[in-house]
Amino acid sequence: MGKITKECNDQNIKIRNLNAQIRHQEEETSNLKAAVITCKLDLGHAKCRLHSTNDQYVAMQKYDLIKNENPNQEFKLELTRNKFQQYKGMIKEEKNAFISSERSENEYKLFILYNNVEMNKMVRSFKLLTVKTLSYFELIQQRFEV
Repeated sequence: MGKITKECNDQNIKIRNLNAQIRHQEEETSNLKAAVITCKLDLGHAKCRLHSTNDQYVAMQKYDLIKNENPNQEFKLELTRNKFQQYKGMIKEEKNAFISSERSENEYKLFILYNNVEMNKMVRSFKLLTVKTLSYFELIQQRFEV
């Protein structure tokens, strides 16, 4: 029986060792699972940073494109400003010409109005003179008839 006890003890020791190894393997498995989860999280964060970096890269490319187009746009803006100033000057000249033309038209209307008034005075004077002349001729005729 001693041999069986010894063998049982040896088997119990082996079982304890195997249980210890299993616990150790389970701990390692848990640690590895935690490491995998951590790696997945790190990978997710890395993907986010990669997307963010890619977005920044695209934004920088757009900025460079705009920056390169900027001198051309500034040149076009300067041309537009020059055209605006030219048109502004032309409008001012047209406005002055219109005002001058309107002033001349008003002066002409006043001249016509004045001449009409003078003409009406002359017509009235002529009518009055005609009436007086006719009266004078009638008076002379009457004296000669007598």
